[in-house]
Amino acid sequence: MKYRVIAFDYDGTLVDTFRFHVNTIGRIVRECGACASKEEIARLVGIPLDAIFEQTLPKGKNEEALLKLKKLYKNILPSDWQNMKLIEYVKETLDELKMQGVRIALITNSHRDLISASLAYFQLDSYFDWVLAAGDVMLSKEERLGRIQQEAKVEKQEVLYVGDTAGDIIAAHHVGIDGALIINDYSWFFRQKEEMSIPNTEYVLKNISEILNI
Repeated sequence: MKYRVIAFDYDGTLVDTFRFHVNTIGRIVRECGACASKEEIARLVGIPLDAIFEQTLPKGKNEEALLKLKKLYKNILPSDWQNMKLIEYVKETLDELKMQGVRIALITNSHRDLISASLAYFQLDSYFDWVLAAGDVMLSKEERLGRIQQEAKVEKQEVLYVGDTAGDIIAAHHVGIDGALIINDYSWFFRQKEEMSIPNTEYVLKNISEILNI
């Protein structure tokens, strides 16, 4: 393994959360007085929450919606967990990376409350040396990748970022780090593939276990 640090995106990379986000965001939007359909919400999932609320809610309702969503993340219902799924080969791959001495990071734009609950539910929390979620620090993915590289005291070419969208690869390349793009039925890139071309990237993978062959 040529990389000493591997950072992962979360949604669509490690855990399939698409239905969860569509249902929970749709629920909050309706509670705040909008009538957006599930199909409309599904088209918007993946862009920042502020932008989703801006496009779906009556004026002045964004802050109320964000507070409701944070409360929901702290009290996830059993029925909500049924809308999430650990993607195949994730634990096996993380186990092998740990055995090889690779340090593992999680960099996600999902909210910290959701990530903490989800990592515990899927028993993933022990794998990560760093977890940087939305709300932890007011930094972009690029800045968080740069921070991890500096804290790990490794060269940029020794860090890999694994994600499922073109934005993940762009973030990695912006700070001089290699990227691996996963494209499969779970990745959010897959849901947008008719509108986007595959970005220039060091690796395109069908599943997470292919990292072990790099």
